[in-house]
Formats: sequence, C-alpha cells, structure tokens
Amino acid sequence: MKDVLPTLKSPAQKPMLAAARYAAEVFKVTTVQARPWNNDLDLLSPSMNAITQRECAALSPAELKVSNALLEEYGATLPPIVHAFALGQKGKTSEAGDLFVRYADLLSGPVMNICPNEHPTVSYERLNAMQLALKCLMRFEPKRDVTRVRKQVEKAKACAVTNTAVG
Repeated sequence: MKDVLPTLKSPAQKPMLAAARYAAEVFKVTTVQARPWNNDLDLLSPSMNAITQRECAALSPAELKVSNALLEEYGATLPPIVHAFALGQKGKTSEAGDLFVRYADLLSGPVMNICPNEHPTVSYERLNAMQLALKCLMRFEPKRDVTRVRKQVEKAKACAVTNTAVG
C-alpha cells in the first residue's frame, strides 16, 4: 500500500486515493492485490473486504477518530460504499442509509431489465457490493424497509449465477 499511495496524484484518482487511505489508515491494510485487468476496484476492495469481515460493525474509538478525519477531508469524494460506512460510523445513519440505497440502485441498473453479457467476475463483484450495501443498510437502519434493495440483490444474484460470458 505504501508504494501505491504516492502514485495516485491526478484529480481523477482522488476517490481511489481516498479509498486506499481509508483502508490503510482505518483498517491498517498494508497490501493491495492487483489483478491482471487492474481496475479501480483493486484499491476499493481492501476497504470493502474489511467492512464485510466486520459485518458493518462499529469501529474502535481510535479507528473512528481516523475515519471521521478522512470523512472530513474527503467527504463525498470517498467511494459511495466507504462514504456511507463512514457516515454510519459517525452516527449519521439516515444519510448513510440513503447512500447505501442509492449505491444499490446504481449497481442494479444494468441487471434490472436484462442480465448483462459480461464476465462472471464482474457480475459477482456487483453482487458482493450490493450484498454489502444491504447488510450495512440493515445494520445502520434496522427499521428501514429494504424490500426494494433485497429484490435488486436477488436479481443481481440470478444474473451472476446464469452469466457464462467470458472476456
């Protein structure tokens, strides 16, 4: 991770710099696994994996302090899933819930009418991100109606299972 952060200098890379810093500074991630097709998800995955492993649970006081500082520094520049998680950790659960729903809506766009013809890895990455958004939404706002998001996740799951397109 220490070799990656200095390379993220352009304004277009600011969301990935924010995601990488969040992973490194809040979750103490030290490595990034770059894949052959190298996309921005490589830098977002460490934060998503840490949030998933914790099941969206509360950060420690020290982690929360760093999370709040990065939220203050980057705000909406943080990738949506990380931004929503940071807002929820800060106690802004309604804002976090709204952002988790918008994130699920955004991700479900390609699958709601017809399953896209895409590499199965892409389908499963979308599904995992949507499942994480749903899990965090239910943790931060347990009384919110999540019926629509559940349907979106089920549709994405059906697409992922039946998708056999290869690269």
